Amino acid sequence: MGGRLVEASVRQATGRQVLPMLAKVEQAKFLNPVRPGSRLDLAVEAGAISNDAARVSGVARVDGRKVAVAAIMYAMVDVTDAAAHLTREQADALHAWSDRVW
Repeated sequence: MGGRLVEASVRQATGRQVLPMLAKVEQAKFLNPVRPGSRLDLAVEAGAISNDAARVSGVARVDGRKVAVAAIMYAMVDVTDAAAHLTREQADALHAWSDRVW
């Protein structure tokens, strides 16, 4: 499912427009170099998802060889709630950014 469809589904199910913001990177290991032109295959598994956060773990591979691993935590920011604490210009920029991300 494309990003725009995921965002629309979340918005319809929860009534919220959320934007995932990187909160924390844990256990990141870069095991082998990746050269320009290499095909990087990513596998990501969702560990836990709540209304305000998500934790995922991922593995990056090149030619079947593991080159990096990490556990990543995202804060799910409600764009409308966040915009209420910003200037009008900042709120417009946040909404525009959210639209570009999805």
